Amino acid sequence: MALNNFSVSRILALDGIRGIAFLMVFFCHLGTLKTGQFGVDLFFVLSGFLITSILLQEQRRHGSISINKFYLRRALRLLPALFAVVLGVLLYTLIMEPFAKFLLALSDVWRIVLYIWNWTLATDWQHIVERHQEMYTHLWSLSVEEQFYIVWPCLLLVLLRVPRPIVLLFLFAGIIAPAVARFLMWHEGPALWIYFRTDLRFDNLLYGALVAWLLHWGYTPKGMSRKILSWAGLISLIGLIGIAVPDFLSHGEVYLGLFSLVALFSAVLIASAVWCPLPPLRWLLEMKPLTWIGKVSYGLYLWHWPVVLMVSRMTYLPSKLGVDLTVTIITLTIVTISYYKLEQPFLKLKDRIGHAKKPRPSIDTPQVDELSPQVS
Repeated sequence: MALNNFSVSRILALDGIRGIAFLMVFFCHLGTLKTGQFGVDLFFVLSGFLITSILLQEQRRHGSISINKFYLRRALRLLPALFAVVLGVLLYTLIMEPFAKFLLALSDVWRIVLYIWNWTLATDWQHIVERHQEMYTHLWSLSVEEQFYIVWPCLLLVLLRVPRPIVLLFLFAGIIAPAVARFLMWHEGPALWIYFRTDLRFDNLLYGALVAWLLHWGYTPKGMSRKILSWAGLISLIGLIGIAVPDFLSHGEVYLGLFSLVALFSAVLIASAVWCPLPPLRWLLEMKPLTWIGKVSYGLYLWHWPVVLMVSRMTYLPSKLGVDLTVTIITLTIVTISYYKLEQPFLKLKDRIGHAKKPRPSIDTPQVDELSPQVS
């Protein structure tokens, strides 16, 4: 099928991928997947693909990119739910924990809202529990994304004016440089200093951006390459889940190449879902429960970790199964209310914010919904 005959926003498989990314993180925090944090990397790659596609689509359809409106739409998408979880954790801390802990949590808020939280964790990683509210720690990934998106739209405007080989050279350099830096810096340590740094994680977003550029240029796999990509998508999903099971994080393998392998698997999975997924993969990724999880994954990501920590401190729960079920029920309840009662009005307002004022005629391009992970 030609790319101009369908809309990326209607590819349910992308919501399914988003759902898998959250479930990887969720089961990691429940203790089932030892390195399920790789779900964050899948979120990063998917975000790079979606946001880059939105910007490239706007350029093709309207002849320009409104950066101000892009940031306004981002704010409407991200901030309401973020403010809710920040305030919820503050309230819990005030009621249930010592007042000194509340003051520490309060001092964390401005770093979270200004999206520099990951650098706080990177520089103070040895004292996260003592000096900060650990219920906020998972929000580091939002900071990485938003720091990237402060720069990326402007860079993209420049890249739109240069030949394709230059664009590819830039993308490959951006993908390779962080991987090499992680490999070299691992031998110097400390690990968490590397883990949280924006400059050592943005290659994930560029993997997704690369797929978006190929889509923008009208690339369509045919013949043998199409068959290879179809099977590679299924193999990549199996690989992502398989890598998430053992404990790779504490032994350093993630910094020596696994981050890059996960990003590659993620990019291939997304590309396969967009162009030519195998029927079993399409069926799996389009399952209604999974796509619904993907649809509300931003709220799930925000709320699940505070709920995990709150419930784990309930000493009267009889078993791990009881803890896991309680976490799941509470998280789903909060997120359902948040998504339909808090986020939806702002999402509708976001959708009413237009792009450039003078559309170019007769350009039929793929359309992408802006649904942020963060994931993460």
